[in-house]
Amino acid sequence: MQHSSTSTRPGLEASPLRRVYGIRLLYRARTRRLIAFTLAGITAIGYIVMGSVQLATLPRTDLKWDWVQFRAAAVALNHGLNPYASFLKLCPGTQWCQGGYIFPPLLAEVLRPLASLSTTAGAAVWLLASHAMFIAAVIVTWRAVRDLVSPAAQAALLALTLGFLPLYVSLSFLQVGTLLLLLLALAASAQMRRPAAEARAGAWVGVAAVLRVSPVLLAPALAWTTRREGRPRWHWRGLATMLVTGVAVLGGLALLTGFTWTYFTDVLPRIGGGTPNLDNQSLPAVVERAYALWAPGVSPPATLIGAVAAVLTLVPTWLLWQRALATRGDTPAVRALGFAAMLAALPIASNITWQHHLILEVLVFALLAANLAVCARPGRLAPGHGAATWLAVAAYPLMWSDRHITDAIVLFLHLDNPTGWRVAPFLLLTAWNLAGMVCLWAACLVVMRQSGQGRDAVDGDAVPVVDRLE
Repeated sequence: MQHSSTSTRPGLEASPLRRVYGIRLLYRARTRRLIAFTLAGITAIGYIVMGSVQLATLPRTDLKWDWVQFRAAAVALNHGLNPYASFLKLCPGTQWCQGGYIFPPLLAEVLRPLASLSTTAGAAVWLLASHAMFIAAVIVTWRAVRDLVSPAAQAALLALTLGFLPLYVSLSFLQVGTLLLLLLALAASAQMRRPAAEARAGAWVGVAAVLRVSPVLLAPALAWTTRREGRPRWHWRGLATMLVTGVAVLGGLALLTGFTWTYFTDVLPRIGGGTPNLDNQSLPAVVERAYALWAPGVSPPATLIGAVAAVLTLVPTWLLWQRALATRGDTPAVRALGFAAMLAALPIASNITWQHHLILEVLVFALLAANLAVCARPGRLAPGHGAATWLAVAAYPLMWSDRHITDAIVLFLHLDNPTGWRVAPFLLLTAWNLAGMVCLWAACLVVMRQSGQGRDAVDGDAVPVVDRLE
């Protein structure tokens, strides 16, 4: 399919913005390509520079947070000690508190070979491994969506990914985010290749759920229905494989260390209730903050709040996905959309969502972009296309913003000690990341509602959509 360099996006020929100097250049495919590839190059250079600076300054960095806890847990396992002893000592009650190792034993087991290194040397190895896993996740995602989006859109997605602040927060804290991103990228890629790869998708999600419990909320994304000769047909192989893999990995961990069950009996109940800490950006956390400000002294039903949040997000998401499957057919793009929507809902419903957890949202952006491309129609925008695009655009800066921005606004408006009606704007301002998560999730839902089956990509310079994954 050939496009001239002055081609415009479908349906935008009559837009009054085309007459505004400067903006009208964005309606040219050649200009959009140039901007996208330039931004991708700039962010790639920035990524390399920031990664090099972090690696060079590790010997002078105070590694008192996550990495020290991860390494301490690995050292404890090497000596047959309880990796959760520090956390349980710091948190003698029933609530979460800061400090200590709170992941399942799988991460500590993976890091045991690094426990013999010094703190700084081990951190350097883990940092390099994190970069390698991130690059691998980008490649896996690109291979999954490259037939569904144009080269310019691919460059734009790369720029958005490399410029996303949660990525650098995760790397700064030497967190497990890039490993989770790789596992879920592999799962999403496998799910787009049916039917044989459905089991692989479930296996990757099963490992991710044992590494960090919250990916278990992706279980509904591994089961869906299609119709054949008027009869519903369930696709449950991925869900079954997730359960089998999860049980097998947990069984292996139980054989390696007897402290596996300590996590479920003593640690998980403390972190499962979440925390109203301002760094926690999940929906249950905002509700708990509302309780603390509007009803001080009243203990919120944290478990119930988390369960309600999961139901309110996952159930409508799954139902809308089934509708999309019925109207658009069981295609790689629609299967990707279901996975993306569930992944977008995950940090909303989780009891604890720090900003570095949002690194997983870059996968949502990529899978959503593939569906926005497929849903563009010749001569006009598909229903919901524009709304979904703007919701996704709004989500990015909201999730990018951190407390350096929101705390400054709260102080400027004198909302740091809110009472009465002032609690509402305080809750909104301190939940910018949550607002971004909701916008991205809503964008997925909007696309699910439309039932177009166009085959033209978003950009005017797009290549034809070819479902080679089938």
